[in-house]
Amino acid sequence: MKPVKTILMGSALCMAIISCRKQADLSPRGLTHPLVERTAEQESVAGLTREVAGLLEKVYRDSLAYREVNATIYCGYYEDERVLLGDLLDPERSNLYASAEFRKQQAGAGSFRKRFLEEVRTGLYPRVKAELGESRSTVNASAIVIQPVTTGSGLASLNKLCIYFPYSEEHVPGGINASGVAATIVSTDRHADSGPGREPYKCSLGSICYRQVLVDDNYAFSHPTHIVGVGADPIAKPQTEPLKETVVNMVYHGWGRLTRQMDKLISFTGNGGGSEIKLGRISAYLKTANQQVTGFTGDLVTVHFTRSEIRKSRWKRIFSIWDPNWATTDKEEIYAVYEDDTEGSSTFNGSLNVSVSIPGKIAKVEGKVGYEVKVKTQDNILTQRKFDRTSYYRGALLNQGWGFIRDDNDFLQSSLDWPIYDGAAVWQYTMANRDY
Repeated sequence: MKPVKTILMGSALCMAIISCRKQADLSPRGLTHPLVERTAEQESVAGLTREVAGLLEKVYRDSLAYREVNATIYCGYYEDERVLLGDLLDPERSNLYASAEFRKQQAGAGSFRKRFLEEVRTGLYPRVKAELGESRSTVNASAIVIQPVTTGSGLASLNKLCIYFPYSEEHVPGGINASGVAATIVSTDRHADSGPGREPYKCSLGSICYRQVLVDDNYAFSHPTHIVGVGADPIAKPQTEPLKETVVNMVYHGWGRLTRQMDKLISFTGNGGGSEIKLGRISAYLKTANQQVTGFTGDLVTVHFTRSEIRKSRWKRIFSIWDPNWATTDKEEIYAVYEDDTEGSSTFNGSLNVSVSIPGKIAKVEGKVGYEVKVKTQDNILTQRKFDRTSYYRGALLNQGWGFIRDDNDFLQSSLDWPIYDGAAVWQYTMANRDY
């Protein structure tokens, strides 16, 4: 029996060793990444971002080119810490480069474009060359034609690619890592919160080498990271309020806080990075179909939250107009909040009390109007709060159980402040009002 025991023990030991080796293979030093299934369009995105990421490894050896990229991101022309590759490749015609915000960065223009084209000429980048209209090494400046973001050769258009710098505020200024070199580079081949990246470090004789690392939120928070992704939205300029000739009861969305990451860190669907929060209002007096309210009819505002703002549960001052004039006949309204995505769907539905006119009658009577508003999102609806007009105005300055937010720039002439609503929810907010 002893030999049998020895064999069993040896087998167990062998299995333990194999198990340990398997675990070791999954460690950051021996990174392995699962095969990601992709559609043909996503494969096209992955292939193009992979080539651009390889180009950046060479381009970023030029400190001026790397500084230029960071300056275009830090100037805040686009939402969510990013810049379109189209801007970097055509600074002369870029609105970003012409902006006062970019000029404040005191960074030159053209270094990135020059190095990028030099590397494309001498390297094997068939997808990039095809996008530039060249098949071999004759790429030149005149080959580049920058199209509007809404056009081009589909999702994988070179002009639509972006460089996304999550947690950029943690690495101001310069975005230099602990080794004194540029950012870790990630290409987009998945829709996930982690993926493989290439981290630069100084190797022999001061040369720059790269090693594979696993990039997730914790890594990007502590290491400068550039993700080659898709798309960027210019920051909307605030609109001035029109003058009012009559007294109106205007209600604002005041402050907002998002406490959970709604999108993946890495994504080839256009849903990655920070979160795009939509703030809407559903009223019985909005556009209807089949006697139901079916849309926001313009009462919709987009607020971008960076991953850093979400990670730190940071309050954001918004003060967008929620209802330009809450009529007394509009007994109830819906405060609707969701995270905007390019895929998926969800529906706000229910009914609202309202004063309605009956044919042949002079006085108005109480009635109900249903609503069903479909939105594009891959997440659960964040908030569907029914506000009764009378109750809202009576409690607008009362503690809702979560305290107040101090705001010296609001409309109040006393020491009062606006209360916080839904303080334990993923989405938290204040609702201010003002009479004109």
